[in-house]
Amino acid sequence: MKSVLKSQTSDSPLATGAKKPCFMISAGEASSDLHAANLAKELLRQQPNAEIFGMGGSSLRAAGIETVVDSEEAASVMGFSEVLFKLGDLIGALNKLKRVAAERKPDVLILVDFPDFNYFLAKGLKRRFGSNIKVFHFITPTIWAWRQGRIKTVQKYVDKVAPIFPFEEKYFKEHGVDAEYVGHPFLDSCAEVEKGSGDFLSSLGLSSDSKLLGLLPGSRKAEISNLLPVMLESFELLQKRYPDIRAILPVATSLDRGWLESLVGGQQGVVLVDGQASEVLRNVDAAIVASGTVTVEAAIAKCPMVVIYKLSGMSYFIAKNLVKGVKSFAMPNIIAGKKIVPELLQEEVTADRIYKNVEKYFDSSDYRQLVKNYLSEVAEQLSVDRLPRAGNSAATRAASIALELAGCGEVNG
Repeated sequence: MKSVLKSQTSDSPLATGAKKPCFMISAGEASSDLHAANLAKELLRQQPNAEIFGMGGSSLRAAGIETVVDSEEAASVMGFSEVLFKLGDLIGALNKLKRVAAERKPDVLILVDFPDFNYFLAKGLKRRFGSNIKVFHFITPTIWAWRQGRIKTVQKYVDKVAPIFPFEEKYFKEHGVDAEYVGHPFLDSCAEVEKGSGDFLSSLGLSSDSKLLGLLPGSRKAEISNLLPVMLESFELLQKRYPDIRAILPVATSLDRGWLESLVGGQQGVVLVDGQASEVLRNVDAAIVASGTVTVEAAIAKCPMVVIYKLSGMSYFIAKNLVKGVKSFAMPNIIAGKKIVPELLQEEVTADRIYKNVEKYFDSSDYRQLVKNYLSEVAEQLSVDRLPRAGNSAATRAASIALELAGCGEVNG
């Protein structure tokens, strides 16, 4: 490991003389927790003596990381109005992380998505430690789309960003932020698999001869409560048209399966599976998905989709007035620069509209193949073949950056 020279102030993270690098990770939602866990595993693979702690959920804990704040209790929120109900928990989590950071003095603060909370944390630690702590943001927010004023916060408090879309790297660099595209994590988990080629469907008691529909309503309770009921209503309409259709609903690890089963209410033809969203998307004919990172996972899996989203009235009003210059909200459409998959927002999210859009996929193989071809082009735009940094995953590349910021080289290649 390279020697690290920092001013030895009382607040310096290396003032204790400890040689091992110390990282604080802050991840909020379930998807962030998963990506944070993969990053933490890579940090430990490359630097086995690293100390890692922070905010996260079950994925980080399963990776052996100490979560001084449980994100599943404190940070699982969506929308603006919904945040108000969790504000006390969020402030408590923020203050606790600051206290623990003051005690342990991390070399690098690693932010994983969850920008609003994480930028408050970065601001607090930068003010305390100054240049003696580096701030690294893995999976950056969509500043280019809405609330563009946040770029000033990034410029002031973040040392380096690792976006997961190539066009974001260009955006940040144009605004004077040190940025390096590391590839999308879903590129690593979504190897192309032919429909029905493995044991996945048979393990669920399903056949590739049936019409198969994926239902992916998100990973947060409020999100699922908003979207799953209308997904199930549209599935009922599809069942009348296609009696042999089956739906597969992956259950995120952060969710209570019993609660999700109660929402499904024993509806016939719906199969729940623990996790395995990627496998679901590889094996179904089409999917109804909540807007978010899963749309990218679906695009990489070349799964035709209908993208839906619905916020509370107040949250939607605020968001609509903050978005600038973006005509689509589904990421595959944004990357493609045109509407390649249907997207339904707010009052458009009805069972009938969803049904009609899914019906097109089932009734026209030509249309379905056209969309799959467009999705292949989206996946190609995310290619990492020409990236200069070694490593075969986004987490590997991001871990290498974090270690460099801590003054360490890669130990285990």
